[in-house]
Amino acid sequence: MTRRTLPSESGATASMDLTKILLLYASGVGVDTSRVLQSAGLASSALEDAEARVSLGTFDAIWEAVGQQSGDANFGLRFGESFPAFAAGHILFTVMMNCETVGKALETFFRYHDLMADFVSAEMIAHDVYVKVRLRSVVDGLPLQRHHSEGIFGIICSLLRLLTGGAGTPIEVRFTHRRPEDVSEHHRVLGSVPRFGQTQNELMIRREHLDAPVLLLSLIHI
Repeated sequence: MTRRTLPSESGATASMDLTKILLLYASGVGVDTSRVLQSAGLASSALEDAEARVSLGTFDAIWEAVGQQSGDANFGLRFGESFPAFAAGHILFTVMMNCETVGKALETFFRYHDLMADFVSAEMIAHDVYVKVRLRSVVDGLPLQRHHSEGIFGIICSLLRLLTGGAGTPIEVRFTHRRPEDVSEHHRVLGSVPRFGQTQNELMIRREHLDAPVLLLSLIHI
């Protein structure tokens, strides 16, 4: 994984909640999280402050260290797939569970995502029979890398399946990065083989899935 060069003093941050979820995932796949924190220059005691935020530089260092130490070519994708399980019990899921429709629940998640990581934003664009979800970097001069966009879309697809009881899969997924040699995991996690080398990172979800009621039992049994 290539370390990206960050703009100086961008002001972008990530929540401690997101940082802890990433570290929980890392521990679950055998990564030494103490080494990760040491390489990122973050004291383990800092994790105890739930209201704290970490700089984009620190979060990026943790993200890249986890990816490198896991040795997983599909690190971002698998982290995204696992996110609902590691975030279980969070107030976010209580709020989502009380939404009337899958679309409202995803809108709630996107609003919270902006609080989790303010350097990337997810925008919902309505069309006649589908809704397009488009990712964009909020930091000028800092494009999303492969594992970031795959991670976020992995989260969205996992939530979509969860909220619809397994029925919801995107119509199409598009990534700006080049096609990896093996895309079998993309097919499994995302529900289809994405198109690579596109101008935007985006996925399309059928309106019928978004208009469906949230299946409460699916969320209760995460």
